[in-house]
Amino acid sequence: MEFGIYLHHLAEALGEAQLPVNGRWQRAAEIVRADAVHYPLVKKIVADLYKRGRCSKPSDPISIDAILDYLGQLHYELETEPGNDLDAIELVERIGEISVSLFSASGDPKTLRRPDRDGTPGLRRPLG
Repeated sequence: MEFGIYLHHLAEALGEAQLPVNGRWQRAAEIVRADAVHYPLVKKIVADLYKRGRCSKPSDPISIDAILDYLGQLHYELETEPGNDLDAIELVERIGEISVSLFSASGDPKTLRRPDRDGTPGLRRPLG
């Protein structure tokens, strides 16, 4: 699946408050707008996924394996921190659940096909 398509659907599923995307981003550090509820964490997650997926543009593919490997590692780090932040852990879990759902719905790992409003197969384009 293309990173930009993944990001678009992840942002749509999490909502504007959790993952507000800068539509004009050029670098990984610019993807998430500063008004995100958990800005430092969400910025880190999205930028790290972009980098770990070896992406250099929105149309580069990212795999579910890369996403889940990273989220699993981050989840472990958050759980083992003294005074762990339960909201942060729940957000990482939610991103993992959404990611699995998105990739499960996609028959092609480079695109995400979903029905349009009228029920016909469609393809939503990425942000950025």
